[in-house]
Amino acid sequence: MEKKLYYQLSDNVDVWNITMTLTDCFEWIASDMEGLDENSNDVEYTINPVWMTQDEFYNLPEASI
Repeated sequence: MEKKLYYQLSDNVDVWNITMTLTDCFEWIASDMEGLDENSNDVEYTINPVWMTQDEFYNLPEASI
């Protein structure tokens, strides 16, 4: 089965290695930032690429997010 590129998103607050598409990562970060003050630099994000099959992705707990 062909592997696709997904991304693991982590932050320094409460998110740890949630795997999703890059578009979903950007949407997650944008949603988080809406609730923060524009001068706040407290949250740091890390995005790591990971290759996996679609079946591997769908078997992850966060695939239903």
